Amino acid sequence: KVKVPVIGLVDTDTNPKMVQYIIPGNDDALRSIQLVIDLVIMAIKEGQSKAESAKIK
Repeated sequence: KVKVPVIGLVDTDTNPKMVQYIIPGNDDALRSIQLVIDLVIMAIKEGQSKAESAKIK
């Protein structure tokens, strides 16, 4: 088995048993899901940029 951490948008009607990193939120509304995805993408890009800047210094 490959041990890949699972990140999940979890609502009150979701079983989070298999999720290692829970993002609480409404998983039924498309706009809510898109907002969370956009924020995760922004955080990844920011982290990549900071890592690249640290490498250059």
